[in-house]
Amino acid sequence: MSRIPDYAHNLSLKMSQVMDGIGVNEKIVMKRRRSMLLNESLFTLTHQLRGNDGNIFIFGSQIEGTTTPGLRSDTDCLISMNNYNVIQDWSEWEYGKRNFLMIQDEYVSPGYCLLQELRDDSPLPQVVEVNDHSYRDRMGRILLKNTFFKSPENNAFNLVSHGPAHSSQDIPGYSDSDYVFALVI
Repeated sequence: MSRIPDYAHNLSLKMSQVMDGIGVNEKIVMKRRRSMLLNESLFTLTHQLRGNDGNIFIFGSQIEGTTTPGLRSDTDCLISMNNYNVIQDWSEWEYGKRNFLMIQDEYVSPGYCLLQELRDDSPLPQVVEVNDHSYRDRMGRILLKNTFFKSPENNAFNLVSHGPAHSSQDIPGYSDSDYVFALVI
């Protein structure tokens, strides 16, 4: 059975003192968490007041309250877009909404799916490419491209793409932020 060395307790106390000295203690962490939860609510309300149907969730070191002052840690956000209907079964299709059917087959990596575009007037597959963000696959299905979130109508924040994330940087008065967009099931 392993035993913690005698000096570990003293080291832990010293480390706690150093962390407290730079502003990382339970009181400050809880204050940061409450502050970021309030920011999350304000971001969501602003997003919705602009006519967007969705929520903004902050995650990472900022909302955990574990960032250190002076590090200028960015804010990581997930923007859920609720104005689309992502379904796993045809019975979940909704009239008048933009519907996508989740598809997983042997060509899709675990944890991912393809989104097949469906018609909004009847529960049938879309047969024509609707815009530049859709394509016809080898089986003839109209699928959503991963460029969907890079379109101008979805870029109200003037973001720069970095893989699946989008970033806003060096905007006076704002901290740098990374955004990931998601469609809600």
